[in-house]
Amino acid sequence: MYTKSELIEQMSEQITDIIKEASEFTNDINEVQDTTNELIWDMINNSQFVIYTHKAKEISKTINLYDAFDTSDITGERFADWSQVAFENLYAFIYNEIDVATLIETTLNNK
Repeated sequence: MYTKSELIEQMSEQITDIIKEASEFTNDINEVQDTTNELIWDMINNSQFVIYTHKAKEISKTINLYDAFDTSDITGERFADWSQVAFENLYAFIYNEIDVATLIETTLNNK
């Protein structure tokens, strides 16, 4: 199981790689932000923490923003399974704990 600081470090590295990929063909910050947000969504959706139920439960326990009895802020519906809980936990965790906008600016400035 990961600690929150380990998750922040791991996710920040993955997001920096995503930003580099998103900015490969453009320096337009709006395009990079849009592409980065789409790729973060895909990264979470394809994560082992979302795909495997036991990992979904572990990551949800670690992040602890949502549990199986909560309602999704994204869909407004009650969670149907642990994968949905894990997705929402990871999504909220990333955007609450990692300054994606600053990562984008830093990456574009270092190109």
